[in-house]
Amino acid sequence: MKASKLRDMTNDELRLQETQLIDQIFRLRFQVAAGQAENPAKIKLLRKDLARVKTVLREKNGPALRGRRSRAAAAAEEAAGRTAQAAREAAPAAKAGSPATGKKPRRKTAPAGGKGAARPEAASGRKRAPAARSARGAGESAKR
Repeated sequence: MKASKLRDMTNDELRLQETQLIDQIFRLRFQVAAGQAENPAKIKLLRKDLARVKTVLREKNGPALRGRRSRAAAAAEEAAGRTAQAAREAAPAAKAGSPATGKKPRRKTAPAGGKGAARPEAASGRKRAPAARSARGAGESAKR
């Protein structure tokens, strides 16, 4: 469907078109999985149509509130960020490892099971059995 036709539709018609496309994609995915679809490539076309419908809806409604900030909220956050940054700059730096505290910086600890973690065989005193070799010869694995 062309975007020009979609722009002529009302919001209610676009929402209806969106739900119909979602339903068609859902049904076609099941048909493809079952091997009954006549044209599996139609999914790609439907997904593109759905994206067009969503784009036109977003153009008409403006930015969504979810996950986006209004200009006023962005300006307020920026102003608050500036005042917080000015306060940090005015206060003396008292970070670990700075000359003001005289302390050494703390070392990061390794995550459990990560590099340098205790191995199970080391705790029990037993060694693991060697891994079974595949039926392939040593020369074939080098070819990969």
